Amino acid sequence: KTVHSLETQDLPDNTTPRVNRDTQTTSPVEFISSIGGVQHTVAVDAGYAYMGEGAGLRIVDVRNTSAPVSVAYLPLSDIPSDIQIANGYAYIANESGLQIIDVRDVTKPVIVSNLRLGTSYNLYVIDNFVYVAAGESGLQIIDIGIPTNPAIIGSYSDGKVLDVKVVGDYAYIVQKDDPPLDSFVILDIQDPTNPIPQGSIGIELVHQLIVVDTIAYVSSPEIPAIKSGRLYAIDVSNPMTPTIHGEIDVRRAEAIEVANGHAYIPGGGMTIVDVSDSANLQEVGQYETLVTDISVVDGTAYMVGDGLEIVNIANPSTPTQQGQLSSVSDQVRHVGMFGAIAYVANYTNLYLLDVQNIATPLLLGQYSMSYIEQVVVDDAMVYLAGRDEIHLVDVSDPTKPILFNQVDIPEIDAIAVQNNKMYVHTRIAFQDANFFIFDVSNPAEPQEIERVAIKNLRVIQSMKIVDSQVYLLGTYGDQDGLVTGLHIIDISNLEKPALIASYEANDLFRDMKIIDNQVYVAGREHLHIFDGDGVIRLISKTALSRNKNEVGTDIRVHNDIAYVMVRDRTTDSNIQLFDVSDPAQPTRLGQINTQGDGHDLHVDNGLVYIANGDAGVRIIRVQPEQLPPEIFLPIVQS
Repeated sequence: KTVHSLETQDLPDNTTPRVNRDTQTTSPVEFISSIGGVQHTVAVDAGYAYMGEGAGLRIVDVRNTSAPVSVAYLPLSDIPSDIQIANGYAYIANESGLQIIDVRDVTKPVIVSNLRLGTSYNLYVIDNFVYVAAGESGLQIIDIGIPTNPAIIGSYSDGKVLDVKVVGDYAYIVQKDDPPLDSFVILDIQDPTNPIPQGSIGIELVHQLIVVDTIAYVSSPEIPAIKSGRLYAIDVSNPMTPTIHGEIDVRRAEAIEVANGHAYIPGGGMTIVDVSDSANLQEVGQYETLVTDISVVDGTAYMVGDGLEIVNIANPSTPTQQGQLSSVSDQVRHVGMFGAIAYVANYTNLYLLDVQNIATPLLLGQYSMSYIEQVVVDDAMVYLAGRDEIHLVDVSDPTKPILFNQVDIPEIDAIAVQNNKMYVHTRIAFQDANFFIFDVSNPAEPQEIERVAIKNLRVIQSMKIVDSQVYLLGTYGDQDGLVTGLHIIDISNLEKPALIASYEANDLFRDMKIIDNQVYVAGREHLHIFDGDGVIRLISKTALSRNKNEVGTDIRVHNDIAYVMVRDRTTDSNIQLFDVSDPAQPTRLGQINTQGDGHDLHVDNGLVYIANGDAGVRIIRVQPEQLPPEIFLPIVQS
């Protein structure tokens, strides 16, 4: 990852740079731990499964397949896309290139080298070489005779290489070419310093491959014309003239594993295809689960996607689960805390983590619903809002979260909970109202106590309740005059809710925090601080970033420090810190590269919990007073 430095003379107005202390002896940003995230790859070796989990490597003891146990987690700077194990080392392809990790002691994995190749997708290890499908950098051939000092010895580039396998004197690759077809290519690698192309064949939307004897199996994940994936069986007995022998449509062909005459294909579940006759491929089974990658060893399939799932495939037509290790999976979008429990969520699952030992977060329980848009934590209750429903979940026993009740309201826009009342705003009027108040003192039986039509209230980005006032970030007004910004609505008389103050912004307000009548707002480009006691008076406005692609999305304020999440979908997010002890003159303290797509954050006693998208949840300790001004500090050094 790039470490960006911003020059002091480029600071925006109303930003006071602070000189770093000469006496600084400790790092101002300390990585503590990480858990969860997307799972793209798994490899199994000698009774251990090595799985990519977010921006990290998790090692699981699977010698007892019915009771897998995690033995180690190593945080990395990038999300693994492929893993292979050879001679006590894990070889990982990721966004930066090749990473080599010593796993001879599975409980203490250690990074021993990194080789920058650009975004790399897959790799294949054989003898003292690793062949890396390095995307735009083509096929890279690396000498790993000394794992601590890998060296490029050869390459081939004629397209964007996505996958590679090696059998004998030949390397087989799939690569992205100019539309309409991609290609499957065979290379002579008798001299690995000089790969020589042999035969090739055009295939629509190639993805991955595997070679068994004289047949190469190539996957296409999803072909638009048929709205499904496809598996090809290619005869490579003559390397100069590869020929398609057979093909079969499958759901989504994300990856391929072949064992004992059957192909196991993840993608929207696992599809099992009989490939004993390559000219007559036949689907023989399905296994319904979220699968992104698979490794097959001795009649057992080890699958990742939503944790590690171990499946007996001795009879391919009737696969049966043997064991499972749950984990925080997919894109983490929400994080909150109550006591020693962290509540994190992706699109469909709420996870409860024990963080008493912050170095080793422990997954306690999980709750699922069809879609999660908002999460509100209130004591022993969690309120999960989807598009048309709110689940009231009892988390008093964090190992067994239980649905107390469900409130169905269409087009939910925002929710807030205060003093045993739940406030809900909807995007459209429902039963002549768009603002609802529920008594949730008995969450098993939530009671609607009021419904109000707040006229001219449009899209809401954030909603907070203070006493009888509703603070809203969004759009208010009619066709003659729409005001986008901060609004305060008095609901003390619910029959006549009244707009009492508005502030029109030339910035898109995204999130707010209210402390002692001061409202801290993260806008697209600025941190705004308002006096919000019945009126709205702007106290200060401070630029967040000069990069127009970056957008302020979330804000937390703790001990007079404002933490603002700034997202850029094309690169890593960052957290910008400001000293707001003097709200009229915020002082810029520095910026932290989250090394992921930061969606949400929570701050508690010097610890910052980051919902880091595909990279999972990261916990860091920050000493704001020691941050160098205007520096992006990476969390994990690679």
